[in-house]
Amino acid sequence: MKNSNKFLAVLDTLANHTILFVFCSLLIVLFSCDDLFKSDDDDPSSEGNEQTSEWKTSSSKSYEIPSAANSTTHDNISGLDFKFPEGGDGKLTVSRIVSGPNDLVVPQDSAFKVEYTGSKKIQILMKVNPGSDDFLGRYTNFDSNLCYDGGNLEGWIPEKVSSTQGGFMVYDLNLSTVVTKSAHENWEKQPVFKYIKYNKQTGWGAMSSTFRKQMNAYRETLKEYLPDARQQKFYNDAIMNMPPDLFIEMQWTWFKGGPKYVPYYSYFPAVTRCMIVQDYQSSTQNLAHEWGHYVSHVLMGDKYISFAKNPRPNKPDEHCVGLPGAKNNLIEEYAYLTEYFLTGKVGAIGSPEKGTFCVNSSKSSIKGSGSFITNEPEKVDFPDLEGFGVTLFASIVRTSNTISNYKSATVNVPVVAASLPDRKELFKICYEITAEGTNDIYEVRSKIESAIQTKFGKTDLLPAMLQPLGWSYHIKGRFVDKDGKEMEGVTAQSLTIADGKEYLLTKSTTASGKNGEFTLNEVYPGLIKLRVFYNSKSVDVTTKVTIDWTKPTNVEINVGDVVIDEESLIPYLNKTIVAGVQFEAMFSTTKGNYPLKQLVDNNTSGEKLTWGGQGFSVTKKYNTTDGPYNKYEKSVSISGSVSKNGKLIETCTASYEEKWFEVSPSTGASSLLRTIKTTITCNNIPFNTMKEDKKTISYILMGSSVQGKASMNYSEVWSDGSGLTSQNILWNDLSVNPVIVLIFIAT
Repeated sequence: MKNSNKFLAVLDTLANHTILFVFCSLLIVLFSCDDLFKSDDDDPSSEGNEQTSEWKTSSSKSYEIPSAANSTTHDNISGLDFKFPEGGDGKLTVSRIVSGPNDLVVPQDSAFKVEYTGSKKIQILMKVNPGSDDFLGRYTNFDSNLCYDGGNLEGWIPEKVSSTQGGFMVYDLNLSTVVTKSAHENWEKQPVFKYIKYNKQTGWGAMSSTFRKQMNAYRETLKEYLPDARQQKFYNDAIMNMPPDLFIEMQWTWFKGGPKYVPYYSYFPAVTRCMIVQDYQSSTQNLAHEWGHYVSHVLMGDKYISFAKNPRPNKPDEHCVGLPGAKNNLIEEYAYLTEYFLTGKVGAIGSPEKGTFCVNSSKSSIKGSGSFITNEPEKVDFPDLEGFGVTLFASIVRTSNTISNYKSATVNVPVVAASLPDRKELFKICYEITAEGTNDIYEVRSKIESAIQTKFGKTDLLPAMLQPLGWSYHIKGRFVDKDGKEMEGVTAQSLTIADGKEYLLTKSTTASGKNGEFTLNEVYPGLIKLRVFYNSKSVDVTTKVTIDWTKPTNVEINVGDVVIDEESLIPYLNKTIVAGVQFEAMFSTTKGNYPLKQLVDNNTSGEKLTWGGQGFSVTKKYNTTDGPYNKYEKSVSISGSVSKNGKLIETCTASYEEKWFEVSPSTGASSLLRTIKTTITCNNIPFNTMKEDKKTISYILMGSSVQGKASMNYSEVWSDGSGLTSQNILWNDLSVNPVIVLIFIAT
């Protein structure tokens, strides 16, 4: 632990004296003793000897370079020492710069140009000042898709410190003009430099210290919320393998371009490490966002570069929450995720848990347009909006069961889990999706749904969770009765069942016309279920239409004829006293392949199924025998609820437990051989048939539609310890398509 603390202390010391934007350069050779250069006298004729369209210089000094290794001199124009570790073979000229290509160069700045006719290594030595942070800036113009946020950096960007020796920071210089152009970046840096110094007691020093400490705190806080298998690697990378450099510009006199993250990558000729750029107006909120880009980079590794290069519909510096074109470019969503995790909000917009997060988009920062847009799901595809990805993540980790929806109305929503340990698991789900480099909003939604079902055993939560955020649809259709006749004067509202609770959207204000046609502006994704109102009655109707999550929200969906069957099944269901759940599938266990064709019911003497309005339940225990030496103890528990018209099993949980005992012929003692327990949970199972005598009512779910609407847990334990314990069975992994039948019988 002591060594670790020393190591961290060294890192912190280096961070205070390391130039914060890193460029490729040669390794430094060993530092040695100094020799004096021979210098030309100041030449008045050199005044203004460089008069180009970009750079104007005044006085110059030239130095003849001796051939002896490690020759060193002090230059009065730059105020710095120059060194030739291998000895010189040419002439060094340093010229004072009085003006440049823009207002970043002014006469009082210590800017200078370096020219060297030799071919051997040249270095600049800058004395380490404990009371200030000193930088050697090199004029650079960098425009790249890989700078987030904002694609352009121009000005005095700090050079990389090659080493620190003898109280000096050592810079290896490459004095050639470096130009790189490709599809993703344009880079130019010139052999002009500036000596930049900031006192640590100034605002800059305080800001730099605060931000460095904040980044360390971010790293420690985030670690335990990452997927278990990724925690240690992230920690090692963040400290040793790819720690981020921090560069803070105080007055926009060094460079132009706002806060951004610049990743490194192997073939890029200038950047050798990643950099977080901040300016003098930055806050810890800005820092949290750019650090979020860095976290994405560390988690994704080399995948991040191709991920970052994925073209955006707008230029990289032309983006903000609420702008369309982001459903296949989620790079900002993961930065927003970390910003939300660290601060509880995103920028000045606030919490992404609220439905209004993506509604308003100010584009004033984009080419100075100053325009303001208001988003509605009917007008724009909400999942395509920048910022919608972080609302998905926020929706599963929030602990409140009420939010404001995209219309600013307070609504109830499901909560996946509220405890701190569970919340950590949910963030781990989010960061695993991040680490996988998922770059499609629909894939993110699918992964979230699958993870919630696997980890927490909950299904059908997302419609009720995401509709208030804007993943909402609008439909049209025609109301007809069971004979196909149009029904006039019908209104409706969309409903869904999540975790056993009913959620309803706004009731339509316009009734269907004489031809039965209707429109409904707010509808949950997935299977369309409606509560319809007519003749002072209400009936729940399950349509045959399922809204695909990939449908744009701004496209109206025609659901065709919606059949309203006035007859309710509730009176008949309330007369039933037997319930059964029959399931058929093939499942492999340690004892072989088992055809799971079984009826879990209470169709024996004893306890009867009881009803309380729309709810039903029964629990019973009974014993059976198989010959004189086999005894079985069995128990059945069935409970659930149906819709208002009884046409839908909204929830049902059925469990069957069987203990098999072997009876000794000699003593009569029983010993437990095997315990089997099966639990099935079903949601939204549609009505199938009712026999003519109206005493048997069945509901069926089968084939691929089982997936997502039912789950099964099977355990089998033998006395020798073998068997299968608490195995969650995924329906689509079974060897045959499963069938689930729910039966109610009145005897």
